[in-house]
Amino acid sequence: MTITPTAGPDARAARDATAASDDLDTVEDLSAVMARFRTLAAEGAERMGAAVDLSPGQFAALLAIDEGAVNVSAVAQQCLTHLSNASRTIDSLVRDGLLDRSRDPNDRRSVVLALTDDGTARVARLHTHRDRVMAAALGDISNDDQANLVDLLHRLMAGLEDAILGGGDPA
Repeated sequence: MTITPTAGPDARAARDATAASDDLDTVEDLSAVMARFRTLAAEGAERMGAAVDLSPGQFAALLAIDEGAVNVSAVAQQCLTHLSNASRTIDSLVRDGLLDRSRDPNDRRSVVLALTDDGTARVARLHTHRDRVMAAALGDISNDDQANLVDLLHRLMAGLEDAILGGGDPA
């Protein structure tokens, strides 16, 4: 039988040890959920892209451009891919008639990307498919819980961006 002190420095140490253990359990649980989410997101991108005849890379690039990425560098950054991969993906989307590529009138060295009418239609189909999937996934979650989930995910992303991209040591 283990006796846990209820007062004094030993009690604080026991509470700190329990909190650290709880934190570790939370980190492990969250890591497992995030790993499963990544797997499902990759599978979802594969299926959504296939539903509209796009590879996952093309799917991601079109959405990045629809969300405001105007050049290959911005697409690469938003899609978290290497510039050469983004460039090849953009080339294929231009060949397929889903994107236009033109010189930036303000900087002749730069290229500006824009969705064609076919590209816009394909993105609309992607949004429709994504919205159906998300509605099914969120169907049993109340509106309040959905709003809380979105808030918590924004806070988690901000913390991860700060810890990973902010340059500081999270330890």
